[in-house]
Amino acid sequence: MRRAVIVSHGQPGDPGPQQRAIEELAARVADHDPGCPVLGATLAMPGALNGTCDNDSLIYPMFMAEGWFTGSELPRRLTAAGAANAHVMRPFGTDPALPALIVAKAHEAAARWVGIRRKPRFC
Repeated sequence: MRRAVIVSHGQPGDPGPQQRAIEELAARVADHDPGCPVLGATLAMPGALNGTCDNDSLIYPMFMAEGWFTGSELPRRLTAAGAANAHVMRPFGTDPALPALIVAKAHEAAARWVGIRRKPRFC
C-alpha cells in the first residue's frame, strides 16, 4: 500500500523532539484520510527515513522552498534509505494555496484577538 511521508529538517543537536512533532503532524493529517497511511520523518533523526520510506512512498517535503535540501540532499537520503524511486512532491512553501491560507488564518487570529480585547470588564 502506498504511504505518504512528511519530511522535515529536524534538529540535529536534539533530534527527538522534532521527530515526535513531525510524527504528531503526520498522525493529524492521517486522520483526514484513514485509507492512506501518513508517516513523519526528519532528516536529523538517524534512521527515520529508513523506517518510513520505500520506493512506492509519496514524499511531502515540509520545507519552505525548493533548493539544495529538496533537490540534492533529500534524494540522496532517500536513495540511501532504499527509496530512490519514491515520488517527491513540491515542498510545502511552494503550494499556490498557501498565501490565501496564511491570510485566512491571520484574519481568524485577528478576529479572536479583537474579541478578547473587547470583552466587558466587570471589576
